[in-house]
Amino acid sequence: MSLQQISPALIAALEEQLARALGERVSLAAFAEHKGVADETLKLAARGARGEAIGVVLYAPEIAPRLIARGCERGRAARAALGEELGRVVVTARAEGEHAGRTWALMPQARVLGHGLAARAERRWLAGALLAWLREVARRAAGAADESARSCYGEALAYAESEPALGDEIRAGARAARARIAAAAWRPRHVVMHGDLWAGNVLGAPSAAPFSRRFVLIDWDTSRVSGFPILDLVRAARSFGVSRSRLGREIAAHSSALGWNRDVARGALIAALGHTGLARENFPLARYAEMARGALASFDAAATGS
Repeated sequence: MSLQQISPALIAALEEQLARALGERVSLAAFAEHKGVADETLKLAARGARGEAIGVVLYAPEIAPRLIARGCERGRAARAALGEELGRVVVTARAEGEHAGRTWALMPQARVLGHGLAARAERRWLAGALLAWLREVARRAAGAADESARSCYGEALAYAESEPALGDEIRAGARAARARIAAAAWRPRHVVMHGDLWAGNVLGAPSAAPFSRRFVLIDWDTSRVSGFPILDLVRAARSFGVSRSRLGREIAAHSSALGWNRDVARGALIAALGHTGLARENFPLARYAEMARGALASFDAAATGS
């Protein structure tokens, strides 16, 4: 969608609010094609008084007016929980506000990975850095399990077991995982979870040169500080085209860090998928179920080497 197709009143209002927040004139332009679906976030490129790029404005859809504010809040919480070193990959807003009952935020300028041979090579390069980061996040979860984790996992697994759209494999796995928890054969652990970790939410860090292995993560709306391991790993690996053998090694590394075996890690993935279903909001059931089945199939193929 071009800037001309976006309400001029909206553009003017956002420019005025941004100018007040930043203390300088700001101009907005269309950043990316707007497909016009109901739950899509409007994205606008922001430039400062000298015409320099200063970031991207996100404006919440009418169907989810608090979406942007919620994402900013959850991103800040994740950054705080991860600590300075691991948390620096979390992009936080430069300015936030509300217009017409819908929230907006100015996010820092980051480098969107392009297409073509060079971009594909850089994605593979960044995938290694991302997997290393995820291993460190898993190690952070190696503390004592608590009753809140048992309850949270139990609720998510109960949903996964009860949802027919997920299919027999996931439902049986959820039932087995619940039995392990009930028998005290598994100590569930929480981990900071992004919740939607695919290649489109991984950008080059601001001012970082290509192939620097420096990245940032955007779109923290589905994140949880008390989240579930394994799902971020599997979804990132699928999105970046990580080999089956490499994913298998990463699953083993995460399982070791958490003190789990492969079957328990599989149960954690199913719990994460169940949580996603409980919180899916505008995520269509059919698409959610397809994602869940694909994630479990990738885990099984990589973990067993088949």
